[in-house]
Amino acid sequence: MKPLPWLRHDRQTDTPGRALSEAALGNVCLAAVTFVTIAALCDAPRAAPAAAFGTGIVVLASAVAWLLSVVVARLEQDPALYLLIGYVLKAMVGGVFLLLIPFPHGWSGGWALSGAIIGVVVVLGTQLWVIRRLRIPYFSTVESLPERHDEASDHDEDGRNL
Repeated sequence: MKPLPWLRHDRQTDTPGRALSEAALGNVCLAAVTFVTIAALCDAPRAAPAAAFGTGIVVLASAVAWLLSVVVARLEQDPALYLLIGYVLKAMVGGVFLLLIPFPHGWSGGWALSGAIIGVVVVLGTQLWVIRRLRIPYFSTVESLPERHDEASDHDEDGRNL
């Protein structure tokens, strides 16, 4: 079985931030459609729009982070810049949407909250999977990091502090 289009990145990609955000956005969109469909089958007038509201906030925040990753990749910046700004920007965008978009009283708050939680869990789970798959060095051992010969270090060859 072939992977979904947004999960098809080489393991040694030059744009890990973009691969990370594309995978997260694709998976959260798929999860949103699935969750809204389930909500529509349970209680269409109250649950479906609320589920779309909850997952929609996470989808929109992920789309903004994806746009940021495209800009960072085109400027050939360090992926750490994307991660630093991307997470803060996602939280701010989600907060702004929650504050500015009114939630109708006829909708189910539980379905909206469940949709948002499912969206966040899918995004974080996808990011962990992509980090592990692409071998982005967030969880690397000292032996796998490149040596720096031009800098003085206060560590011995095993990576321990002197």
